[in-house]
Amino acid sequence: MVETVTWNDIAGASTHYGRDQARPLRTEGRPASFRSTADFKRTLDACFEEMWTHSRLGAADVVVSAGALVAKPGMHGQGAAFDLDGIVWHATDTRPELQFYAIDFTKNHVLYCAVGAILSRHFVHTLHYLYNADHEDHYHVDTSIRPGFSSQSSSRVTFLQATLHHVHDLPLVIDGTFGHRTATATESALRRLEIAGSLSTPSVWKEYLLETARIAFSASVTAGSTDDPDRGDDTEPAGQIDPIDDHERPPGEQNRTPLFSLTRPRMKGRVVTRIQRAVKKAGIDPRPIDGIYGTLTKDGVVTYQQGHNLEVDGIVGPETAASLKVRLT
Repeated sequence: MVETVTWNDIAGASTHYGRDQARPLRTEGRPASFRSTADFKRTLDACFEEMWTHSRLGAADVVVSAGALVAKPGMHGQGAAFDLDGIVWHATDTRPELQFYAIDFTKNHVLYCAVGAILSRHFVHTLHYLYNADHEDHYHVDTSIRPGFSSQSSSRVTFLQATLHHVHDLPLVIDGTFGHRTATATESALRRLEIAGSLSTPSVWKEYLLETARIAFSASVTAGSTDDPDRGDDTEPAGQIDPIDDHERPPGEQNRTPLFSLTRPRMKGRVVTRIQRAVKKAGIDPRPIDGIYGTLTKDGVVTYQQGHNLEVDGIVGPETAASLKVRLT
């Protein structure tokens, strides 16, 4: 007999069950208690606490599930699996409404990838929308083996391909085969993200997933966005509560116009997002548009400066900002 614990929340979000309601499964359902082993519950809490942090929306109000411990073979029967149908963040004065339902993969690929990337850092989520028709309406996660990437696992390869295609905008056929094009796209994404190493190294895989989740959540919480983080306008991410860039200027320079450049740690925030969008609007692709002033953003600024008779230094100061029509405060 498996020793289990009973719970009705995950990392502060109320757990609901919605499978007894009319399909399609886009419902918050009703409050419900679930059971699992204590170890599995701790892993669930850690995973979703990370989800709340990197969504930049705080704890969700509702996590909708099809179940954890159930009387069936496999990890569910051992109390070490969980089926995720949806997550709902209700709107408040400081955040927008955000609804994730697994069945809506084709309607919101980016949010689906954001949620899946965090899940993949903690679990082997071998069953998902791209795996087979039985799992189009939920993510299945379990602890059957340690999290990691394998080019021989069609479920993990299809998820990788989905993130490369939908989040990093590297067009691919999502077929579960880790061929030359997938390998090339993976190398390109790792280069953009400034991640050294191979996905076969667990720490590299987890870092890739984290950066992918950050970018995808950033796109998903942008006011008015659906599935495209590069909308070409200047609307700011509603989920970013602090509008002030976190790169501190030296004492005595607080009243000077800030300069934006490649630094370590990286400069980031709303102004950087504006710069990236302005560079893109000028016909230069600084992907990803993630609010982080990395090497690709610097390269885009340099290219822009070269073509507009500006000092070529990769720094966005008053002159470059005026040319881009970007305000720096």
